[in-house]
Amino acid sequence: MIKGLCVDDKIGEAAGLFKKMGLCGCWPNVVTYGILINGLC
Repeated sequence: MIKGLCVDDKIGEAAGLFKKMGLCGCWPNVVTYGILINGLC
């Protein structure tokens, strides 16, 4: 989902989902971090 949001240039929503993952106990991993960083570039 985060990758799709980044592709659609919805970086703010992707970052929000990233934050919610941790709050729900689904901790982001290296792949998730990489996707978000690539979306920011």
